[in-house]
Amino acid sequence: MRKYSDQEITNPSWPVYKVQITGLKRFFLTLGGADLCSPLVERIKGVREPETTEIFKAAVAPGDVVLEGGACYGYMTMQLSQLVGSEGKVIALEPSEPHRLLLEWTIQRNQRGNVEVRDEFLTGHQVFMVDRPIAKKPRTLARILKCIGVKPDVIFLDIESYELPMLWKALSNDIFKDYRPTIIFQPHYSLYEQRYPKESFEKLWKAMTVFGYEMHRLEYLIVCLPGERDNAQQPAIHKLLHSGL
Repeated sequence: MRKYSDQEITNPSWPVYKVQITGLKRFFLTLGGADLCSPLVERIKGVREPETTEIFKAAVAPGDVVLEGGACYGYMTMQLSQLVGSEGKVIALEPSEPHRLLLEWTIQRNQRGNVEVRDEFLTGHQVFMVDRPIAKKPRTLARILKCIGVKPDVIFLDIESYELPMLWKALSNDIFKDYRPTIIFQPHYSLYEQRYPKESFEKLWKAMTVFGYEMHRLEYLIVCLPGERDNAQQPAIHKLLHSGL
């Protein structure tokens, strides 16, 4: 992580906003020199994706470890950091260097010592994203878990459709056999249609259900709650996974 000087922290060369989200403490956020489109203005006002905030409050407990894939500017990271508290930890993955530098500034400005930033891209196969430079090779969930040395209680993903191959690879590797995190991800339906075979999302949904997850589709989120895996479904599991995404 880049260490900013006191001067850079208190007097940066980019705009800084004080963000207040209902039910959470106010925090500082920077978006660098980005044009203030509607989604960014909503972040500044603290009203971006209130559904996600409420799910965080319900799913994340003090002391939890949260793995965040696609941390971007840190708007969600700051919320998760507050919710896990001083005894918990947020491991924020952000492969885009411009975004990651702003994220690191935000973490230091808010003195969030419970956030670890990693230059990693979480997926399951080849990367289509050509408009955002990726500094490191894509990592599977199994590789990330090995690198961080801990199994997160909650996994939150906003990784531009790569949640599909990432989760499919994790299922194929039997990552969730004895490890059952709560998984929350933002679906990208239009990108699914562009990048993957037809009905890939429905196939992943079925596979997660067979693995014992309770699947909930909200307006902007998919919430996967861990349940009990039915061993009687093993033949169905293997048949489904071997058919590919």
